[in-house]
Amino acid sequence: MTRASGLLLASVLALGGCGGGPPAPAERVLLVVADTLRADRLGAYGSSRGLTPFLDSLAARGSVFAHAYAPSSWTCPSVASLFTSRYPSQHQVSSFASKMGSDEATLAEALKGAGFVTAGFSANNRLTEKLGYAQGFDIWQFFVGAFVPPYRKAPVRAGFLSQRSLQWLDSGWDPANPKRVFLYLQFMDTHTPYDPPQAFRRRFQREDPGGALEKSANDKLMQLALDSLDDSEIEVLEALYDGEVAYLDAELERLFAELTRRGFLDDAIVVLTADHGEEFREHGRILHGFTLYEESVRVPLLILAPGTLGGRVIEQPVSLLDLAPTLVELLGIVGEQRFEGRSLVPMLYPPGPFRRGTSDRDDDAPPDVVLELGDKHEGADTRGHQLGLVRGRTKLLVDPAGRHLVYDLDLDPGESSPSTDAGAVAALSSALHRTREDLARRATPGTEQVPLSEAEKQGLRDLGYGAD
Repeated sequence: MTRASGLLLASVLALGGCGGGPPAPAERVLLVVADTLRADRLGAYGSSRGLTPFLDSLAARGSVFAHAYAPSSWTCPSVASLFTSRYPSQHQVSSFASKMGSDEATLAEALKGAGFVTAGFSANNRLTEKLGYAQGFDIWQFFVGAFVPPYRKAPVRAGFLSQRSLQWLDSGWDPANPKRVFLYLQFMDTHTPYDPPQAFRRRFQREDPGGALEKSANDKLMQLALDSLDDSEIEVLEALYDGEVAYLDAELERLFAELTRRGFLDDAIVVLTADHGEEFREHGRILHGFTLYEESVRVPLLILAPGTLGGRVIEQPVSLLDLAPTLVELLGIVGEQRFEGRSLVPMLYPPGPFRRGTSDRDDDAPPDVVLELGDKHEGADTRGHQLGLVRGRTKLLVDPAGRHLVYDLDLDPGESSPSTDAGAVAALSSALHRTREDLARRATPGTEQVPLSEAEKQGLRDLGYGAD
């Protein structure tokens, strides 16, 4: 980050510096989702790769949730859960063709009902109005991308998405007479195909005369010939992914500088997270949507809100389902009864002057975090897991055959040696069963399936999915 933009950002985001609570709810909310961004790529989460200096500067001024989890390991169910604060088994978005039900209550609807102008811009071409993701948004734009040889249609770049959102903001937002605005942005740069701009490619490129290894690795990846990738090709893909992370960080710095210049970030609530992670054969898989291991579901979560203390690290596990209740409470809006998540406001503000509503439950046992990965019904079941539960630093994973394995994430962060403690397995398995029964009682009876057009199937292939 440049010194000038850093100083400018610091002056605006001083909202994350003093504690004590804001005098009034914020008037603007910026929610940024970086599609497929692993938590462990940020310096704020322990990375020494130097990929995210800007995001690390945000983390220093906000609250870092060290163990935040996406409810699933791929986009559609995860974003539907972020919007509705309900689990995939409840809203039943389980495939590329699933439509989020119109009877679901969304975060955007809650904010719109409170007088916010709601706008969403997505580089993920599956988050369409036709599939229900525009529910509650005054404007919702998703972008298909452009043809970029040799990777067919690649997602639009972060710079393009930022520019479109700024153009919209400039067309109707006046700093002298500001409206209440909720701005949602979903970037796709860290999703396949990995093709960072040359300046960022060079930073992480290994020795590869003529780019032959890179071409071979990307060709196999996009053709889903995943078993044929060798270790050197996996290393190349990781390096390209890192280049995409670094590029996105640089583009987010530019975006925030522009929002700062416009006064949009003055006393705003800012959230940065991801919808899921990515696997690089840590457990034998590539990409995402196959397992519920940490590399697939542990995501960054940074929250900056007026009056919060900067640089706080919160160790308690949380879920993306918790974001909607948190934002609603921070904004002083009456909560939605159907939200399953819990407000994180008590974690954002230390005991003291700021408590809104009835969320002051610091003495209660922290709730478990539930993970779900439904069968997409697109041929053979390729899942390694179907369910998971996180309690503190202990994690239960259940595979499609019903086998239950427990991991101690403190002693075994790589999830390589399941516990032999039969009592722990039984306790977590019982808790997961009870929770699932409880959630089922509040589930949507069924959701509509919208058949994929040939163009949509091709769009999924362009992103590295085998859509038949």
